[in-house]
Amino acid sequence: MFFFAVNGLVAFTTLLNHNRRLAVVLMAAGLVVVGWIPWQQAAADFRAHLGLGRALEWVDENRADRHVDWLQIAWFGDPVSVTTLEQLELAAPGTWLISYFPWDLVNNHPSLLPYFEDTSPVAVWPSLYSTDTMWTELHSRGNNDFRYDPILRDVRVFDVSSLLERMKGQPLEVESVSADSVDNPRAEPVNVFDRDESPDGVTSWISANTPMPHYLEVKLAKPTAIGEMRIVLSPTDRSTSRISELEVQLMDERGGYRTVWRGEGLEKFPVIAPRWEAAPTAAIKLIIRHQRVPVAETKQARIEEIEFPGYQVVAPKPQRAFAELSLQEVRPVDGRHLLLSGKNLTRYDALVLGGVRLSTVLTQKTDEMMAILPEGYAPPTDGVEAYLSDNFRQSNTLIIRPLR
Repeated sequence: MFFFAVNGLVAFTTLLNHNRRLAVVLMAAGLVVVGWIPWQQAAADFRAHLGLGRALEWVDENRADRHVDWLQIAWFGDPVSVTTLEQLELAAPGTWLISYFPWDLVNNHPSLLPYFEDTSPVAVWPSLYSTDTMWTELHSRGNNDFRYDPILRDVRVFDVSSLLERMKGQPLEVESVSADSVDNPRAEPVNVFDRDESPDGVTSWISANTPMPHYLEVKLAKPTAIGEMRIVLSPTDRSTSRISELEVQLMDERGGYRTVWRGEGLEKFPVIAPRWEAAPTAAIKLIIRHQRVPVAETKQARIEEIEFPGYQVVAPKPQRAFAELSLQEVRPVDGRHLLLSGKNLTRYDALVLGGVRLSTVLTQKTDEMMAILPEGYAPPTDGVEAYLSDNFRQSNTLIIRPLR
């Protein structure tokens, strides 16, 4: 477009060859008008390309004696980046966490996104994913707009202690979660409180493919003052579907519902953050009036996770059954790692060893995991109980002999 515009300017100014001074002035003015947007875009792209380097330089100059960790970059697995909440919780006090296009976090731990969005970063720089240039490429592939996704668009440095503080809250007991419909038996409404850890990998509520609106209703065990919530949409690797029009209703003391929040044009945002004047309520109803994929409307409503800031939800278990979790063997690899074998293992399973919950990572074999012992762990001199556990299952118990 820039090329053809310049040719048009040249053709136009040749008509003014009788007044060369005017032709030069018009050519200069036309170049500024035509070139303004491309030059602005080029400058933004250049600054974005420097973002990560500037972040690393700033961290090096300001870290003092702090430990620095990284969230895993994109889908490039490595043995040292943080990939689980347990690893964050084990971080040394004062640790800084660098986030640059953390695709693993966004796709495998979407329930953590509200906390990352709500925690003010220590420092922030734009990355290439914040630019209109990258949006043009992503849009052509049917992706969502990363320019409105603060976690993917920026290079950010977080204080881990501040991040973990955001995750604390008093228990909020949920009595039931229901919806007008489900797409299939595994797409249960209660999935919105599974913390991304359903063993079968189905972690969203998905409505039937019927005309809008659809609704999701959350009933609380007792009336509680609620004034905000976070609605997390499914990560891109699972779905590009986003809510575009939403209504939040609270149940009043007479059992009826009243609207406290309404939003439109929401499809840009991976996390929707409704806020209203806090009021005691026994139930909350979300009415999804429109939902979109990037190029069209869809009839299906879809929600990945729901969080209530200041609360830790205690929700009922899904009604569907999961494959039985089995632990077959635990043996030491070195002073810090244990190799586990079992059946129906998932990346959500933790090893509980003598009452201590240890984070695990899957190996290249589907029936093996590696558990990491904490610093200074003193193995018992006699047998110790070990079992695998996640939010929904617990395996058989083995008695492990001395881990020396």
